[in-house]
Amino acid sequence: MKGYRIAAMAVIGVLCCNTMAFAAPKPLEEAYEKNGNSYIKKTYVINNTEEIFDTMDTTFELNGLVYHQIDISSKPVVEVLTKDVKQTEETTVASRNDAAVLKKLGATKQYTDEEGYQTTLKAEKGSINYTVSGYTTKNQTKHGSRTYYNLSSMDFSQIPKSIWEGGVYLTLMDVKWIGDNNL
Repeated sequence: MKGYRIAAMAVIGVLCCNTMAFAAPKPLEEAYEKNGNSYIKKTYVINNTEEIFDTMDTTFELNGLVYHQIDISSKPVVEVLTKDVKQTEETTVASRNDAAVLKKLGATKQYTDEEGYQTTLKAEKGSINYTVSGYTTKNQTKHGSRTYYNLSSMDFSQIPKSIWEGGVYLTLMDVKWIGDNNL
């Protein structure tokens, strides 16, 4: 962060023969009159390493008049430099779940670099990307059975070849015929 100070100097005009050389940076000058006196307000912009008093002269001549310093004031001017920062973090989660990712990584991260920039980084909505890291195979055995009554003889064509059981279709594997006890 660069800092600058601005010093303003008001001087009163009097007739005098003293003059001094001026080696400071060229100031902004504003001339005005007040109560019959001539004033010049000089504004200097200097960096933090310079002293205000080293850059200004206390007496100078302008247009045949000699001016003397009567007041000095300064105020800091702060120049804020910004920089766009993006940081990538990686983690592993069981499924696509933004809340789980933010819980694991944290919704914010503190950032500081060697140039002096610092901030709090926040995860942007929609910036979470998912990549499949692997697949698993699951094998399950499901069984189902049905009992059908009143079939004429042992007609295999009257038995469905698949049934819906527990969210999947099961294919007919075996038929067991049970005799009717009512005969």
